[in-house]
Amino acid sequence: MKKLIPLWLMMILSLIIITGCKIQSVEEYNNQTEQEQSVYGASETKVIVKGDKGEESTKEEIEKDSTIDAEKPNKEEEKKTETKQKEQKNEAEVTPKKDQPTSTSKTESTPTSKTPSNDTSTSSNKEKPDKSPAPSKDKSPSKDQKPDKDKKPENNNVAQKPSKPNKEDEKKKEYVTISISATTLLTHWDMLKPALQSEKYVPKNGVILKSTKYEILNEDETVWSILRRATNEHGIHLEYEGAGENQYGSVYIEGMNHLYEFDAGDLSGWMYSVNGQFPSYGVSAVTVKNGDNIQFQYTVDLGRDIGK
Repeated sequence: MKKLIPLWLMMILSLIIITGCKIQSVEEYNNQTEQEQSVYGASETKVIVKGDKGEESTKEEIEKDSTIDAEKPNKEEEKKTETKQKEQKNEAEVTPKKDQPTSTSKTESTPTSKTPSNDTSTSSNKEKPDKSPAPSKDKSPSKDQKPDKDKKPENNNVAQKPSKPNKEDEKKKEYVTISISATTLLTHWDMLKPALQSEKYVPKNGVILKSTKYEILNEDETVWSILRRATNEHGIHLEYEGAGENQYGSVYIEGMNHLYEFDAGDLSGWMYSVNGQFPSYGVSAVTVKNGDNIQFQYTVDLGRDIGK
């Protein structure tokens, strides 16, 4: 028994020594790994992380993915800025000269180049500035450039002057003349009814309508149609008998300017002539032609006193 006890103790002591050596070696290993991490950096250590789907990835791969994800929005923003800059360039080139600001001073000249202003310059222009000196504002405009004052505004709405009538068109038109007079009553004043002995009915010179020119509007113009136009235009009283109301089948003039037939005797009344000829037809039965001279006269002797 006494021999077994020391053997038992020896075994316990040996186990303690062995375990102490193992513990010491683990501490040394940990110290060694810490030193290596401090020398080479923590990036060399691989940490395995399990994802939601059970896939394993190292710490380096996770960091790379995070940097890639961070870089994506930056690239998208750069693309957007580049597209905006291109659009600004195109707008600056397309815009007309009128949209560009012009200077108010007389000595300043408006730029006609297509380069955009400083407000719309792109990043590429900032990186490569133009070495050429900017034109000074005090300089007078060059010979090639014309000031805005010389430019005449285009106005398509300017009222055009009425064109003068063509002489050829005037020649194509045809005219006649017409007159109305009661000059015979001036020499036979006593034969006129007392109620009509007034300048209101018989003017001092005996002329009720002086010779007036009227255009022939159509081929069917008659003495009657010309007389109607003249009396209506000058407000002269006219009374007549229609073509269907007499045996002659044409219009018969009964009175003008309130002077009727038989107002200056049994042989008095109105007669008319065309170019000095007294037609035997009513006024509506005689057509007129260019240059005709129509005269209506009051007679007191069936036309013998007026040249019939």
